[in-house]
Amino acid sequence: LWPCFNGLRRNPRDQLKLGLLTAQRPGQIASMRWEDIDFGEALWFVNQGAPASHHLIPLSHQVLAILQERRDSEPRRVRLTANGYVFASFYNTQKGATSGHAAPPNKARRKVSEAAGVHNWTASDLRRTAIVLMSRLRIPEHIRQRILTPSTTRSSLGHTAFDYLDEKRTALQALGDEIELITS
Repeated sequence: LWPCFNGLRRNPRDQLKLGLLTAQRPGQIASMRWEDIDFGEALWFVNQGAPASHHLIPLSHQVLAILQERRDSEPRRVRLTANGYVFASFYNTQKGATSGHAAPPNKARRKVSEAAGVHNWTASDLRRTAIVLMSRLRIPEHIRQRILTPSTTRSSLGHTAFDYLDEKRTALQALGDEIELITS
């Protein structure tokens, strides 16, 4: 599927790649905001919806490259008018959507299915594939689970949000390197 992602428009291409590289839900990726990305620390503060539910995702070199390319190629005025969304979509707001961010890439997924000849997969399957790859890389299950879900839902960004951060960083970099090896 990966080579076919490159034939897509920018938003769905990068959303699908980030789905595999971060193992995060398609909706979380679609609603990613620039203010939630710390390029210096290579971290994404994923807002889980509830005020006291944050999830820290370390960003691999591969994810940082995608995000930096998007940031550097997008004029500042667009970032400001798009409410800070990484995957901004003026098309969706013109059609009545209130969010201002791109929808998860369902139409693009169908296009990739046709091009690759691989059918009946969802964007969530990329998340499962990431977990399988990390398992194959011998990343311990408790670390894989910390990547999938927040370490706590009872505390705001307290010490528990940083639990296993180094281990998650190592795991996600290993995943990014493995995907790069497979796709090169």
